[in-house]
Amino acid sequence: MAVLKTSSDRQVLHQVMNTTTKAVCFPQRLIVVPSRYVVRPIVTALGLIILCLLPLGCSSRSNPSQSPLDAEARRKGEEYWYGALTKCGASYYGKYEPNDFTYQFNDVSIELNHIQLTEASRLNGIEWSGWATLQSKTSRMRVKKMEWDSWRNGSIFPLPAVPIKKINGRWVIDDEERPSPRVKRIDCSEVK
Repeated sequence: MAVLKTSSDRQVLHQVMNTTTKAVCFPQRLIVVPSRYVVRPIVTALGLIILCLLPLGCSSRSNPSQSPLDAEARRKGEEYWYGALTKCGASYYGKYEPNDFTYQFNDVSIELNHIQLTEASRLNGIEWSGWATLQSKTSRMRVKKMEWDSWRNGSIFPLPAVPIKKINGRWVIDDEERPSPRVKRIDCSEVK
């Protein structure tokens, strides 16, 4: 705010005040205050900036960054599933041997689900526990060398989730340190 004491200052400022400011008169002083035409756009702009930044602040609180153990578990889950499947072209394939079923998966991803540890689990040396689940946008299967079934949404593999734990510094998948995959790799020449 500016305080104007002379009459010439008041006259010069009077022309400017009519468009951008308003004057409040007190005895012996003239106080210049920005008008609502100047203040309102500034307040509106500040409000919009705050609203735009609010989701960024909230999202960092609702979606905390991944812990090193979560990242390590994700890596182990991906190693397990991508090591068990064969990539041929854009699809992944795996054979479930007891029944000689061959599965084809499109747009594959591995979903990791963390289980909160209990005090007893921690005392037993469990550092991390959860599941690595095979996900796919679409999938289909065939028995032996017969024709492929119709495409279905999601993964139709009957055992898509494997338990993962870190116990006393060692990772255990499907209750084994060196697990046998639930599906076996195939040769790409087997699929047509």
